[in-house]
Amino acid sequence: MRVRHIFLLLLGLIFILNENLLQAAQIDVYATEEFANIRLIGNIEKGDAEAFKIIVEYLKEEKITVNMLLLASIGGDAIEAMQIGTIVRESFIPTQAPFALNSGFTCNGYPSGLKEDDCDCSSACFLIWAAGVYRMGDVLGIHRPYFLEGNLEELSGTGAQKELVQMYERIRSYLENMDVPEHIIIKMFNTKSDEVAYLDWASAKSMESVPLFDEWVG
Repeated sequence: MRVRHIFLLLLGLIFILNENLLQAAQIDVYATEEFANIRLIGNIEKGDAEAFKIIVEYLKEEKITVNMLLLASIGGDAIEAMQIGTIVRESFIPTQAPFALNSGFTCNGYPSGLKEDDCDCSSACFLIWAAGVYRMGDVLGIHRPYFLEGNLEELSGTGAQKELVQMYERIRSYLENMDVPEHIIIKMFNTKSDEVAYLDWASAKSMESVPLFDEWVG
């Protein structure tokens, strides 16, 4: 049966990725003959973008449309996240973050054993979510980007400041290209790197559709 064939190939592919790449996030694929959902859970680190790219390219070769990228992560490497986000936007993939309900967070479509604390999409995860051509979910946390431990050890004070400014400019440019409203960008850069500001429901809802993509479809 073709569905089983695709599932086994993807299972083998994910196993190879876990063995050979420095993949930190858990990336799962659930596919039929025509459609697939991809799930990315956990800390985003070096190697995750390459793993994600290989999976997306394989699905394209099999002519399988990615219905949704489901996200549950408290963040990680911003540069890696932007690389994943670029693939998401170029591949016209919708994204979904967790939803906040009165009774707590819900991660529909995620593993049943996922901890409530992990039912989140903040920091670098927001950068991936923002790349979706349609964006669902409202548990979205943002803060000012920061360098991961060790990235600045060999730089002088002036050099570190220059690197930080360049990173801010790169992230701002990325967010603008992903059609993130200016007030959200300002809120991100005005929130300390060791704090998290969660978007209210109205702000998350206002970003569901992407204006440029809607115009293109029209």
